[in-house]
Amino acid sequence: MKYISEEQLIERLQGGMMTKVEFILAYSPEWEEEYKQYCRQRGLGMDEFSAQNFFDYKDDVLEYGITVDNA
Repeated sequence: MKYISEEQLIERLQGGMMTKVEFILAYSPEWEEEYKQYCRQRGLGMDEFSAQNFFDYKDDVLEYGITVDNA
């Protein structure tokens, strides 16, 4: 997977040229692995639903500095 700039990713996502899953997987190797682990731990498939939940999770981590790994 080729990783591209956040600005390009946002433009592609907002322009409907990529899915949220594709965004996460192209963001960074760390996000890719974290997302896969997030899905495994919660028994989720790698789809738009889990991708949105992952975005929400990352927002909470950034906003509150907390993680909820057991959720």
